[in-house]
Order: sequence, then structure tokens, then C-alpha cells
Amino acid sequence: MKSKREDGRGHYPPGQHRHADVTRWSAVLIRLRRLLETRREHGAVSRRAMAAAVGVSEGAVRKWLSGSSRPAEETQRAVVQWMNDMS
Repeated sequence: MKSKREDGRGHYPPGQHRHADVTRWSAVLIRLRRLLETRREHGAVSRRAMAAAVGVSEGAVRKWLSGSSRPAEETQRAVVQWMNDMS
């Protein structure tokens, strides 16, 4: 989607996320990456399963893991709950 702004920038400045960090997302993201890496080897957990459990697409999870996007506040809480359930 192309920006309609005259200066050509998008809706948010570079590095600024749309959603607030309500769960210390950077720490959650580190824990999530570690969980997916270690459990994936044993076939216990996948990005697809996590996405389905919290109600988002696998593409959204991919964006979170790359750091290009942050989930909405309620989804952050759902991710934390899912990780706690997996532990």
C-alpha cells in the first residue's frame, strides 16, 4: 500500500511501532524465538501452531520474529499466555 502523504513517508516513522509494548515485548520476543527454536527440533511447536493458538496468521508471526512488527496489546498477552502454557 502506497502512502498518500505528500512527503512519501508511511503512516509511522521508521522504528516506531503501531502497538504499545505492554508485555516488555523485546524480552518476550527473545523467549519466543528460543522456545520455537528448541521445541521445533522435536516437532512439539511450530510458528503455525502458535499463530493458530493466538488467532493470527503465520505471516504475522514471521513479522514479529523478524522485528518488523509488534502485535496488538491483547495479542501480546495471548502470546505470553501461550508460552506459559507450553513451559
